[in-house]
Amino acid sequence: MKVAKRRVYKNVVVLGLAFLLNFSSYISAQALQSSINLEEGLGTTGLAVLYGVFVVSNLFLPKFCIRNFGCNYTIAISFIGYAAFAAANLYATWWTIILGATLCGLSAGPLWSSQSTYVTQIGRAYSSDSGELCEDVVSRLFGIFYTLMTLCAIGGNIASSVLLANVNNTTYVPMTELARCGVDFCPADYNATNAHLTRPPQKTIQILMVIFIALNILSSILVIVFLDKIDYDKKEDSSETNPGENKETPLLNDENKSNETRHQSAASLDLAGQFKVHQGKEGDSSVKVVITTHGQTEEEGIDTITEQNVTASEKLTGTVKRLSTKGWNEDQLTLSWRERLRPELLIATVKLMKEVRLMLIIPLALLSGMLHGFSTAELTQSYVGCTEGIWMVGYIAMAAGVAAALVSMVIGKIKSVARVVSFITAIVMSAAGLILALVWKNLNAKLYILFIISCLLGAGHIALEIGLNTTLGLQFIDHNEAAFANLKLWQSVACVVTFAYSTYNLEELDQQETKYIQSAGRKTTFTRMEQRVLLLILGGLALLQCHLAAEKMTTDQRLEQLSRQLMLQQFFTEQRVRSEGNSGIKQTRNMATGTKAYHQRTHVGTGIAAIHEHANNIRTVGMGEFIAVLNGVEFKTRHNDYRLRMPHPTSNKYHEMVDVPFPEVPPQVKSQPTIEKQILEMREWFKAWKDNNDKERNFKDYFKPVVCYLEGSWTSSNGQIDEPFFSDRHFIDAKEWSELMEKARYTAHSGGKSRLENFAYLPVTIFNVNNGTPIFAQWNYRIACHPIKTFIPLHAFHLVEDLRTRMNMENTPEELSLTRRARFQINFKLRPEKRYREEARSRPTLLDEIMSEVPGKDNYQGDITDETLDGRQVQSTTRKKLNAAYYHRFYLAAGRDAMGDSIQRRGFADDTVFMARTTQEKIPALTQKICQKKKKKKTCTSHTSSWTYAFPLEIIWLTPLSSWNPYNLTMQSKSKRSFVGGRNGKMTEDKAYNGIHDRLYYITPAEFYGKEGKTSDRDRADTAKGVVGVLDQTGVVRAMKSAGTKILFPTIPGVGRLRQRYPIMPVHMEGNSIYKEVEALTDMVMEMKKYIGLYRSPPVGGNGTVPPSTYTPITLQLQSATRETVGPHQHSVELSRSEVEDAMNGEFIDVVTTIMSGHDHELRIGYSEGEWFLVQCDDKLHCWDGHPDVLFREDEE
Repeated sequence: MKVAKRRVYKNVVVLGLAFLLNFSSYISAQALQSSINLEEGLGTTGLAVLYGVFVVSNLFLPKFCIRNFGCNYTIAISFIGYAAFAAANLYATWWTIILGATLCGLSAGPLWSSQSTYVTQIGRAYSSDSGELCEDVVSRLFGIFYTLMTLCAIGGNIASSVLLANVNNTTYVPMTELARCGVDFCPADYNATNAHLTRPPQKTIQILMVIFIALNILSSILVIVFLDKIDYDKKEDSSETNPGENKETPLLNDENKSNETRHQSAASLDLAGQFKVHQGKEGDSSVKVVITTHGQTEEEGIDTITEQNVTASEKLTGTVKRLSTKGWNEDQLTLSWRERLRPELLIATVKLMKEVRLMLIIPLALLSGMLHGFSTAELTQSYVGCTEGIWMVGYIAMAAGVAAALVSMVIGKIKSVARVVSFITAIVMSAAGLILALVWKNLNAKLYILFIISCLLGAGHIALEIGLNTTLGLQFIDHNEAAFANLKLWQSVACVVTFAYSTYNLEELDQQETKYIQSAGRKTTFTRMEQRVLLLILGGLALLQCHLAAEKMTTDQRLEQLSRQLMLQQFFTEQRVRSEGNSGIKQTRNMATGTKAYHQRTHVGTGIAAIHEHANNIRTVGMGEFIAVLNGVEFKTRHNDYRLRMPHPTSNKYHEMVDVPFPEVPPQVKSQPTIEKQILEMREWFKAWKDNNDKERNFKDYFKPVVCYLEGSWTSSNGQIDEPFFSDRHFIDAKEWSELMEKARYTAHSGGKSRLENFAYLPVTIFNVNNGTPIFAQWNYRIACHPIKTFIPLHAFHLVEDLRTRMNMENTPEELSLTRRARFQINFKLRPEKRYREEARSRPTLLDEIMSEVPGKDNYQGDITDETLDGRQVQSTTRKKLNAAYYHRFYLAAGRDAMGDSIQRRGFADDTVFMARTTQEKIPALTQKICQKKKKKKTCTSHTSSWTYAFPLEIIWLTPLSSWNPYNLTMQSKSKRSFVGGRNGKMTEDKAYNGIHDRLYYITPAEFYGKEGKTSDRDRADTAKGVVGVLDQTGVVRAMKSAGTKILFPTIPGVGRLRQRYPIMPVHMEGNSIYKEVEALTDMVMEMKKYIGLYRSPPVGGNGTVPPSTYTPITLQLQSATRETVGPHQHSVELSRSEVEDAMNGEFIDVVTTIMSGHDHELRIGYSEGEWFLVQCDDKLHCWDGHPDVLFREDEE
């Protein structure tokens, strides 16, 4: 960025210096024209011709010159045209002055259009890269340019004043002649004998003009050598293809010369895009670059560039020997001269005049031209030359240049100057200067007042110039050339009128246009020119005021309308999503494909909602990334891996949380004299929990359910990332929301992903519009937990049918229930029996009771009373006060609705969204004004509220295992990791973990599970090892297993398999009408006997029954590893029905085992005579860690 910034400013400075040199010549020569060529008005007539030709050149030449020569060469050639104007004054005659003025006028149009286009384009390109506001950058660059350019009034004018001072600064002029100066000066009165206006000697003028010509030539050389080129053709083409789009305009310089090449005929051909590079031979630094056109192969390429070198910065440098132009920009290279000379700019300029925006700017352009004409012709001749002599003209003009430079510098330095500041500065200073010129003689015609007038007019003119250039450059982005041509056109028209007007006798005025003021016995008149200028100033002020007011009002109205429409469009999208499904999980990352649609992942992948295990972490719950919908807002999470944390119980501070407390160990366990007896007693507690038997052991005090939920809301944001919840493994990988959005857009565009899955898509919306200003809100979410007060028996959970998953894995419902892919529902009511009852109701359920315990953003201290829009207090369905600060979906309103219901629910059709009100300022609020008319009196009330939304994810059972540490293993601090010294948990004293800590939470004796506690359902994302060695406080190696949160506990002897995590998250598509229909059909097909009465025609029966399959899915177990350095562990593999059938028919099956002890195996297995055996293990005959070659079925162990 610093290099780009330096390059941009370097080019502006080079351009400003070139204009400084060129206009040091031109401005000085122009200022002298009305004085040194006074006879017959030759000087002002020449200037009128110059600006008249300038008008014509503005219409025809700029686009032609820029298109064919580029901005750089157009500027350089135009400078030579200005040299012709100075050369004409070497021998000032009618034909030389008119010829020089014509050449200069022809050069002026392309010059100024090229300059404005160049500065605007590099400003827009830099703005696009830096992220700064385009208006600020362009205004700043124009300020820098004009700061340098306006210094031209110093050098040339000093030279002219010094040379002329010795020839006419001592001339005596009678007072009668001096009295005719100022507003009374008449250039057509040749009877005047004012010696101050006598033409200097020819030799002096020639010396001065030679200096001016040298400055013109030097400025041309400076542009050709030092000014970087812009890819104008690329800019032009892109703007024509995509009008209105702000394209980057790269500079062609050393960093991207590989994208520029020259045709052998010297025609310029710019190639943009990617070039194919072939590395040379070994030791050869040359490369081969193949340039192809669209649709061509490498062999059909235009040509090759063989003499290129690769620099240390990996950029191509060198010279292109030859280049065939076939197929690339062919249309541009074959344009006829007639086509090239088409008056496109004339047409575009005229068309642009119809724009209302430009019409309002034209008076300001005319004012700019008339100010320039007045300063150049009237002030220098009628005031300065008439009273002080021609030699003083340079000093007065220099004062104007210095003032202009200072104003340019100030405007350029202000980081965010509004265009109105430039316009107001111009109007105020110009008006002050002109008024002061009118009353100058009344102030005793002091010389210092002329300096003040010159400074005011110079500052006002340059401020107006900057404002006009910035406005046109930004208001007409796609028509820069036509806009700038219009500016110079109307400025030139004003100059022509001013110069032509000043050469005629203005003494004979109409009676109504003359004002007599008696002063020293003579008559003083307002000339027509000053009258028109003053009228134009007043008119310009009025038009400017109207323009600014109209522009502001129109802009504000359009912005408000556009913002409101965008807001409503977002609302429409949310409403559409709400009507198509419920709040819930929508999709996990798809990593599978197949011949059937159900082979691909849905909300279920390797686990429901990408759940997995980090049981080696004390509080981390494994959950990957997924797409979810919450109250109509669709978003994608990062990899979640949330922790067991809950809202703060006593503080209402935003997002302040504490750890969920773990259950204590039952005293009956801790009181056992030996570890073995503690293990046996702990198993009995788990059996009581499984059987829901609290007669002997009151397990309810030690087995606690926790509901973990996903909470989302719109939030007010300052742009910085607000990490929604802590994870010790993942975070949102961005510093600002805009950065995160760009990363999400790029990954969606490219199909890539964050390797660590730390990107999320969290939308931004226009939440409200305040007086035309859009108020943005950022969507954010978090996962938190809450200890459930209500006891829930295990039989309250029942498996949700998932045919797609069962078909894909060939699982029975019972088999699916023991996997991480299973999803559950909770009974609507707590019942003592284990039988699940299907039912429908429109009243709160057990899930509502659980979620009503969960607080919103105000934490547990929240206490908010909600009201309906008609002012009636909302109650709970039990007719008690409803605390709206807690999550709920049902409420009771006073009175019945239009359908006769008194119990209402949040949302229109979303069955699974829970809502809570909040008073947190971070959550934006909406206000609704309700007006009612009673007895002809209208009363209005406003309802303002902020809401958050949630749905449950899972219920996790916290057990005594989280706290049970029978070996009293040392909990190390974070600074003293247990694996210091290369310890990795192996069953040896030198490799066993030295104690435990929060990420190596292995405190459960391996004996508790028996036979290393087999776990068949594992995922590659799981991080816990099977059995690890941990040193106790006496240095003895203990075989331990992880005690963090698991999906399913390993098999417990005498108890069996138990689930710790019960996913109960809703699925978005369950709210869709199609899904509801399919689920009804599923029940009818899967339970024909139950629903036989619903069939229109009974299913076909008879003898055509299909015999049941003799093959069933099985789980095979590798026997325990024998290698001591690894430690005892087992792996398992799952075989589907088809795989079992293939193996039993003599085929070998390739499978991958589960991960244990930090590794897995790739197996090829076979079946023979009732025995499963290894054919290969990791491409070898035997497994490297000593697993025996025979596998056994898990259910036959």
